[in-house]
Amino acid sequence: RSNHRMRTPTKVVIDIETIPLSENNLTEGQNQMIARKLKNISDKDPSIDPQKEKNKIQSLDPYLGQIVCLGMYYPEIEKEVRLCQSSDYSEKQLLQDFWQQLSQFNGTYIHYNGRSFDCPFITKRSMVNRVLPTNRIFFNYTKYDPLPVHFDIMLQISGVGSYISLDHACQIFGIPSPKNGTVKAENVYAAYLEGRTTEIMDYCVADLYSEFELYKIIVNYIAAK
Repeated sequence: RSNHRMRTPTKVVIDIETIPLSENNLTEGQNQMIARKLKNISDKDPSIDPQKEKNKIQSLDPYLGQIVCLGMYYPEIEKEVRLCQSSDYSEKQLLQDFWQQLSQFNGTYIHYNGRSFDCPFITKRSMVNRVLPTNRIFFNYTKYDPLPVHFDIMLQISGVGSYISLDHACQIFGIPSPKNGTVKAENVYAAYLEGRTTEIMDYCVADLYSEFELYKIIVNYIAAK
């Protein structure tokens, strides 16, 4: 193998796709929480589709949803890691494999809105599944740092307290959007129920590549160490 392939990676891009927990796995308290959130939304907009909104509520909450797919990309060695739930591969196994990947990693975590969504979602689902971390540096996502071990692309683009979607950011910076495929965030759950796990993984990996293209631009406009 070439020296290029043997380099120790100093960067990893991370992205997750999430879906609701199954009805069978919800407690009475969780069902009540979903009902309250759904009522608050429907009171403001009676025209919503209750089932679609319920799926969205659950998918965005780590105690009501779960990780169906987790993608990792090591750009320096051009390595992809695709972890996706299936009938014989649980969320717990997915998380165990994720942490195994990070056991020796000592570099920069790159993601889009990861400080607010992906990283805490991974952390909380690891807690629920009793999957112990192998790398506690990962938890530094809770600290704001202009030269971070966690490089949140959206934070650098939009600033604290603002939100720009990945699709919109790609349009602004002239990068192909991963949102042009058959699977998008809003239909990941439907695709999973239909057994289209390969398409979900392809969508997740497309996110990783778009995020890294954005990172390559944005990283030139932060303070030097």
